[in-house]
Amino acid sequence: MLREDQLAGVELNGYLCEQPVGRGGMGVVYRAKDLKLGRTVAIKVLARAFSSDEKQVGRFKREGKAAARLNHPNVATIHNIDDLEGLHYIIMEFLEGRNLEAVVESDGPLDPREAARFVARVAEALHVAHQAKVVHRDIKPANLFLTNAGEIKITDFGLARDYGADDGLTRTGQIVGTPHFMSPEQGEGKQVDARSDIYSLGCSFYFLLTGKKPFEGDSPIAVMVAHIREQPVLPHEINPKVPPAMSQVVLKMMAKTPEERYPTMAEVVRILGRMEESNAAEPEQAKKCAPEPVRPEPARAEPATGRGLGGSRTGRNKGLERARAIQETVQKSTRATPDMEGGDRREGWRSPTRRMGESGPRAGVDRPRTTGPRSGAGGEPSSYHKRKGSREAGPKRMNPLVPIAIVIGFVALALVVVLLMMK
Repeated sequence: MLREDQLAGVELNGYLCEQPVGRGGMGVVYRAKDLKLGRTVAIKVLARAFSSDEKQVGRFKREGKAAARLNHPNVATIHNIDDLEGLHYIIMEFLEGRNLEAVVESDGPLDPREAARFVARVAEALHVAHQAKVVHRDIKPANLFLTNAGEIKITDFGLARDYGADDGLTRTGQIVGTPHFMSPEQGEGKQVDARSDIYSLGCSFYFLLTGKKPFEGDSPIAVMVAHIREQPVLPHEINPKVPPAMSQVVLKMMAKTPEERYPTMAEVVRILGRMEESNAAEPEQAKKCAPEPVRPEPARAEPATGRGLGGSRTGRNKGLERARAIQETVQKSTRATPDMEGGDRREGWRSPTRRMGESGPRAGVDRPRTTGPRSGAGGEPSSYHKRKGSREAGPKRMNPLVPIAIVIGFVALALVVVLLMMK
């Protein structure tokens, strides 16, 4: 009986296996020789342990068929799908090089312009796939292969689905993919479409630019919760070489809802192409090519532990968010109230991207507090400081706006208490 790990020197229907070049839990990849055409190919062999598993065999064959439908230089070419004595295998283009995950882990983050070029090429290939109604569903750096010739190839279409089929792209409740690069809708087990690949490519772009995954967690479920609820640190805050405009492109690709992302991979290609043409490393030029700024919301104080996927906490979280919004309104109205002596209070201007735990002013973001001229600064006492019939300044009179602000504050705080009690 043939075994997937003992095929060196064995001929498989016209292909001579030479040596293994890769191993994984699902099987082994061999360098092989096409005896008819004399070319070098790769043979991906499914592990014998899965040969009787219809689900795994189906996924394996689906990978080959999905990739074979695509004719693009940035997709690894599939030559054939076959089986022999119960072993299932795929004959494909032989690639020499490393995947982008290995490149970044070994050499560090890529040059931003190089990363953008790679992502644009991948987006072009995925656009072709999406036009063929194929969505990859597992885009990640480990599935993006950089050849020794400097070309990018998309590999592993094992989770690909035809979203034009009657069964849809994936069944509701089914979670597939890699948590660190999975879209929020994938993490929630919802129906997904081509925009899910846009999110995953955005996460991969983030990794290429920073050397870090967008979200980390103690478990896969914690990572998925973070994708659903949290916002990543901006790439240029981790790697100063990244133009802020490029960070905005990444954030738009990684928007939480599909509707907020770029509508198609073609649009991603267009944006990255414009940035490359204008040299995105120059801020003024990059601003003209970047999308409207996408500012991440402040991170919630609650850690991503996996709780919150169910419905028991949803109502309370919404109530707390509404309460916080009211509280912020009260604080802003209080800060905007004129000082009793005529000085201006700070307007409460703050960066929407300040993350939990930060304190103090941020250079180029927080405005310094400025104090306006006091009443009577020219030497003449203010009318509020004059006592009728006397030259001597008397007690200060309360600004008539202050009682109004106090009443508004009490009413709003009462609403906060009511909302919290309701939830």
